Amino acid sequence: PDLDVVMFRGNVQTRLRKLDEGEADGTILAYAGLKRLGLENVVTDLMPLDTFPPAPGQGAICIESRVGDLDVERMLTAIHDVPTGQALACERAFLAALDGSCRTPIAGHATISGGTVFFAGLIISPDGRQSHEVIGEGPAQDAARIGEHAARTVRAKAGEKFFDGWV
Repeated sequence: PDLDVVMFRGNVQTRLRKLDEGEADGTILAYAGLKRLGLENVVTDLMPLDTFPPAPGQGAICIESRVGDLDVERMLTAIHDVPTGQALACERAFLAALDGSCRTPIAGHATISGGTVFFAGLIISPDGRQSHEVIGEGPAQDAARIGEHAARTVRAKAGEKFFDGWV
């Protein structure tokens, strides 16, 4: 595609205003966030998962609590979804092993089916010219290990120079 990728930061309303002011021709926003804000009308296209995978952990909800607060732990255990937790562990391990952040072009998506985790990861150079994909699978209880292994695999495939321009 003929794209000029530029840094385009701000909350949803700020980004939409910047679009209206002509600072960019388009932006990518989370559909769930737009829906929550009642802004579905601004959506022009939805990107399919197989061609545009999400950032690791995208869409997962996390609750943090005090260590040792057994009452809260019991409440959270009742609502915790184990397969989602396993998928998230895989995705977060992939991100962490690549030393990723919200500013690094890393995608990762894990699903759990029949006790098996299936993972697809992607790293993209900041200018968008190079990318490397990785897939992995294994027992769901080993989800974090599978994510870490995928990161090592894609890092070896890309070479260390690939990461030089990352923030």
